[in-house]
Amino acid sequence: MPKYESEAGENAILVSSHIDTFLNVCGAGDCSSCVAVMLELARSVSQSAHRFKNSVIFLFNTGEEEGFNGAHSFIT
Repeated sequence: MPKYESEAGENAILVSSHIDTFLNVCGAGDCSSCVAVMLELARSVSQSAHRFKNSVIFLFNTGEEEGFNGAHSFIT
């Protein structure tokens, strides 16, 4: 059973963050706190008994440092 109401239609909430960092840089992505928040939000939504009015899309993308390639690919 979907976690959203059937009347939601094409309406959705997009939660997005990038998981990459600059090329040739050692270390975690520069937006790792955003990724951590998204993972916790996804866990909470998946375990919630509440039915949501809209769908929720979690987008973990890459290519942000090279010109938003991941986000652009998702949209197009």
